[in-house]
Amino acid sequence: MKNLLKSIVVVSVVVLSGCGSLNNKAAKESLSERASFELNCPSEQLDFKVFQKKIDGFVTSYGVSGCNKRAVYVNVDQQWLLNSDLDSE
Repeated sequence: MKNLLKSIVVVSVVVLSGCGSLNNKAAKESLSERASFELNCPSEQLDFKVFQKKIDGFVTSYGVSGCNKRAVYVNVDQQWLLNSDLDSE
C-alpha cells in the first residue's frame, strides 16, 4: 500500500511538472512580447531569470534584461505586469 501511494505521488509530481513547463513556454512567449515593447529591445536580445515558481512549477515572476535595461514582471490572473521601475544596467 505504501509503495502504491509513493507511486501515485511520484506520477502526480511528474504530470504537474510537465503541465507547468508547457504553461511556462506560452507564458514566457507572452512576456517576451510585452517586455520587448516596454524595454524597447528586440525579443531575441532579452534574457530571462526565474525569480519565483508555484509548487506545480508554473513561473510567477521573471527578471528580464536586455539592451542595457532590466525589469521584474509578475503574473497576475494570466497577465504579466511590470513590478519594478525600468532600470538601466
